[in-house]
Amino acid sequence: DAVVEQYEEAQLDALRRGLLLAAFLAVISLAVTRHLPTRIRTDDDENVGDGVDEPVSPATATRRSHELGAPRVRTNPTRTLIRR
Repeated sequence: DAVVEQYEEAQLDALRRGLLLAAFLAVISLAVTRHLPTRIRTDDDENVGDGVDEPVSPATATRRSHELGAPRVRTNPTRTLIRR
């Protein structure tokens, strides 16, 4: 019985440590990704490198990507057409 109790305690201890490590990694990943850009930068941006990005709507981001030469994609229920 003593061996079984030790084994159970070791399993629970390993589970606690694993969950603690997962929580720690989640907090670290949130801290690291907090400063990711929220919009596409262009060469004519005035404040390049200021570290502050304003939120941009998906439509604006799509328009800017097209201005930079990304292909336009139109979808319909049956197929996708790529136009340049």
